[in-house]
Amino acid sequence: MRFLFVILMGCLWLFSCKEAGQLELALDKAGENRKELFAVLEHYGRSADDSLKLEAAKFLIANMPGHYTLDSRAIREIQRRVQHSDTVITNKRTLNYWWKELDEKPAEREARPDLQTVKAAFLIDNIDAAFRAWNDAPWQEEVSFDDFCNYILPYRMNDEALVMGWRDSLCRQYAPVIEGVTDIRRAFALLRDTIWERTRRENPEFPYVLDMLTLRKQGVMTCMQGCAYLGAVARALGLPVACDGVFQWANYSNMGHNWIALTCGGHTYTALDGDSVAREFNQLDASTFPKLYKLEADYPLDASLEKRAAKVWRFAYRQKENPVTNKKLACALRFVGTEDVSAQYGFQGEVSLPVGNEAEDVCLCIYSSGGNWFPIDCTQVKKGKVRFCHLNDSIVYQVMTFRSDTLSPLGHPFLLLPNGHRDLIPDKQQSETVTLTRKYPFSRHWTNQWGRMKGGYFEAANDSMFRQADRLCTLEAMPVFRNEFMLPGDKAYRYVRYVSAPGSNVPIMELAFYSGDNILQGRAFGAKMEAPERAFDGDTFTLIYSQQDGYSVGMDFGAPQRLTRLELFPKNDGNFVVPGHVYELRYYDEGWHTLGKQTSTGFFVTFPDVPCGSLLLLKDCTEGKEERIFTYEADRQRWW
Repeated sequence: MRFLFVILMGCLWLFSCKEAGQLELALDKAGENRKELFAVLEHYGRSADDSLKLEAAKFLIANMPGHYTLDSRAIREIQRRVQHSDTVITNKRTLNYWWKELDEKPAEREARPDLQTVKAAFLIDNIDAAFRAWNDAPWQEEVSFDDFCNYILPYRMNDEALVMGWRDSLCRQYAPVIEGVTDIRRAFALLRDTIWERTRRENPEFPYVLDMLTLRKQGVMTCMQGCAYLGAVARALGLPVACDGVFQWANYSNMGHNWIALTCGGHTYTALDGDSVAREFNQLDASTFPKLYKLEADYPLDASLEKRAAKVWRFAYRQKENPVTNKKLACALRFVGTEDVSAQYGFQGEVSLPVGNEAEDVCLCIYSSGGNWFPIDCTQVKKGKVRFCHLNDSIVYQVMTFRSDTLSPLGHPFLLLPNGHRDLIPDKQQSETVTLTRKYPFSRHWTNQWGRMKGGYFEAANDSMFRQADRLCTLEAMPVFRNEFMLPGDKAYRYVRYVSAPGSNVPIMELAFYSGDNILQGRAFGAKMEAPERAFDGDTFTLIYSQQDGYSVGMDFGAPQRLTRLELFPKNDGNFVVPGHVYELRYYDEGWHTLGKQTSTGFFVTFPDVPCGSLLLLKDCTEGKEERIFTYEADRQRWW
């Protein structure tokens, strides 16, 4: 045994001084579990034939610090219920109900470090199965040992519970999908399509990742749960993959996104719906909204928004040295276990800026919707300047540093363009009047729903059964937020209703019927839907519900009335300017400054004396949290 110990220590020396130091440190931190980890090294140190497996074992153990299983009573109970389900769970309401019923408390969650809990038998099983998958793969020669260690060998994708035998089980289940396929990029695309066909991404409220065998029974998943499962299946079949992602989109929402990428030889490939093979420099997953309906040339709303990422980060098993000395910056940037792979996605933007020598660490920030600046990269000041590379363009950035506990700006925000950057400095000598209709960008997410409303119509009658009804108007074009229909008012009706288009159940939020300048009142009614009164409550953000295809909702006035105008507001995001709300406009100049508040009397607000060239933010002080920075150009809001 002592002789074997000497051999193993020699192997550690050959592992490179730095990596050997990491391995020794990991073994020291393992505590009582050290004997389990050392048993793995001993197992592969017996034979020269296992030299590569020994190197793989050292890689896993050396990079184990920072990895853990997230555990709680509620997580274990959800896992038990999914495991014992008779069928694959495809309805997120089931998971949501269970999770709400279990009522997990944050204090119950425990991070169980791999160093102190992972056993020798599990690691040996994982290493042997990973090598079998790598050696049996038709593309084995395309995958270097380094790529194997980083992207096939790791035994976890996230902070899920670990389970013995997951590789062999997933391999048996999914090997037929790529049987006979020798192109690594084709195999990845086939696996992705297969997994996505069998699962739905509908964001159940249960946020954690179950073990890889239990996930087979979870048919509805968050993007991270889906990534973990697809990544595990790919690794079980010898495909080198990583989980890449965006912490926050740079111009939309305060959420990010993750996807699984094929990576080998320093190249990264991804597959989108419709791709027969994984491609390099593809569009980022989920960054575009499908274009289901063509908009009319004169459509008044700009629905061309595409989500942009400032940086792409890889959630790696290999532990990266943190380049930030400031602990608050390091925490904000989430550097542990992440790697900047923006260059592999074609991000070529670069900026060099003077910041003085006040700060040591400087971060680059994007604006977080409904919040404030959010750090996405960092560097150190050199000779009074900072330089950031591999950035995406068409994004507004702000350079900042921590002063005490607060992020503080260094200079003005700037718009990074393909050929340079433009500082966004308010011109306090020149001002303009701005007219605003929204506080957040509009997207095809809404026109994709509203397009299904075309063909819906209004009809009126003096018979509650609508026999011999007159059709008043039809939605023939793509609806907008406020749809107004003028009528001649030459006939009087007691009953009027909106009837949804055949095959459409897109809900409405508000209806209004006018006679002259007077809004008509009466008793709400409906068919194939519930809560018709919500369509007449004066709130453009309350929905009718339980609506079915071909539903109708209307009003009984009690006596015939002459109709001169109809208004319809479809389901929307609540970010349009509406009457009665108080709005505040702010501009940015080393901090946010108010340009005043006003109560809207219509569907827009106008603010005078706005400094030209300003970065602006419109806040709804009455309700709503979504808001987004914009500039005002050619009499329109341009969102960033």
